[in-house]
Amino acid sequence: FYKEDLITTIKTSVSIFWLFILPGFSILYYWSDKLEFIERLILSFVVSSAIIGISSYYIGLLGLHIKYHIIVIPSILLICGGFLIVKKKSHRSKEV
Repeated sequence: FYKEDLITTIKTSVSIFWLFILPGFSILYYWSDKLEFIERLILSFVVSSAIIGISSYYIGLLGLHIKYHIIVIPSILLICGGFLIVKKKSHRSKEV
């Protein structure tokens, strides 16, 4: 990155974070009491890569153009992660 301008470097870093870290981190929040922060961060890259790769293949077979995959798939995974967070919080409130 040393020959790139600052804006290009920031866009690349944010896109990697959006595509490979954030969706997996939100899904792994369900196991936040069993996993530490750094473990969730490392596993989020692996989980996001696997889920995005597989789902991108099947969504492509359904006919969605590949230029929309970078927006649609992480958004769906973030919504699923949010649903898991709400479900976990409601489950905890019922236990107490």
